[in-house]
Amino acid sequence: MRVYDLIKAFENHDTFPIKVEDVARLLMESGIEEEISYIGVELDIGILRGFIVQTTEPRGVYSSDGNGGISKIYYGFNQDFEWQRLVCCKETLHILDASWQKVATPDEVSGLVKKMALPPQFQIVDGTEDEKKALFDRVGALQAVAILFPLAIRELLLPKYQEGVLTDDEIVRIVCLPQVYVRLVMSEFWPDIWEELRKL
Repeated sequence: MRVYDLIKAFENHDTFPIKVEDVARLLMESGIEEEISYIGVELDIGILRGFIVQTTEPRGVYSSDGNGGISKIYYGFNQDFEWQRLVCCKETLHILDASWQKVATPDEVSGLVKKMALPPQFQIVDGTEDEKKALFDRVGALQAVAILFPLAIRELLLPKYQEGVLTDDEIVRIVCLPQVYVRLVMSEFWPDIWEELRKL
């Protein structure tokens, strides 16, 4: 399964906001992961808004059901609900990451967090693994937005938005996503970004 399969699965969703648990349910029903849980913790959200821990737990001696794959997604409960949803969805998508995109050791985690915490203007383009992983993590946020704010809903809202009848804040309440991403989706650039996400 690709992330685009999830984008397609929710593209005609007519109940809003889309629940992150429904995204997790599709991954579990497809057999990719056996268990996915969400755990709110206090985080320094200026550095890290959430993270995923993946493990494998063997099933009982007499049971071969499931693959034993467990993902625990930790998110900062000390951030707005809209951010919690985005972070939980983005971290859920990491279940589909290729092995080279994942971090496993404390040093790898530290390197990734440092790379992500730097504002873009201070990041050095050095072609390191940390840099590539940080870039894909940022793309993951856009993929999560594409799932939680389907293109079809954008098209429905766009005329009223352009007329000034609908505000950013009202759309935030409809889709429950951070305003910065609502503005991006409602911008003229989003269809092109969406097309590029479709290719990943």
